[in-house]
Amino acid sequence: MIADFGAVDPVKFESELLLDLYGIAAADVAESACYMTMDGVFPDEIVMIKASSADAAARISAALETRLSEVKLQSESYDPDNYALAQKCKVASRDLYVTLFLSPNFDLMTQIFNSAK
Repeated sequence: MIADFGAVDPVKFESELLLDLYGIAAADVAESACYMTMDGVFPDEIVMIKASSADAAARISAALETRLSEVKLQSESYDPDNYALAQKCKVASRDLYVTLFLSPNFDLMTQIFNSAK
């Protein structure tokens, strides 16, 4: 996804940083692939997490919903275009996988993720 959507200088972060960034405990994460770019006003974030259990997936989903709400709140007061974009982004779950794609390409990213096995 990073290459497909031309992310500029993406920063990959490991499961240990999920607590600081999203409030997600490392024990809840079986594996993850998470990237962030700081290019532009809207933060491009690609968060894909395989939870360690169904209960962990629920906690991860709640934490990512909180993050999405924060982005919406921040952008609502100063950037209507980014607010409209954030309104379209969603936290999604499939089996033990939980995702958040904060990106203008969230629809395509979701399609790519859902087509992976």
